[in-house]
Amino acid sequence: MISLANSLSLKTIVEGVESDGQLAIIQQYGNPMIQGYLFNRPMREDRLLMLLEEQTDQNKNIHS
Repeated sequence: MISLANSLSLKTIVEGVESDGQLAIIQQYGNPMIQGYLFNRPMREDRLLMLLEEQTDQNKNIHS
């Protein structure tokens, strides 16, 4: 499916990635967007916004 989407210039989202092995296999097929428990568990909106703000602050510190 990823190869087909790539050949049609479509963006893909691979859901349910739970292990490094799954991630390695998926990455061999191109550059899809990936989500799953490997990266984070589902969270409430307020927690997501707080996490994004923390990462933004960390990126500012790295680039300053």
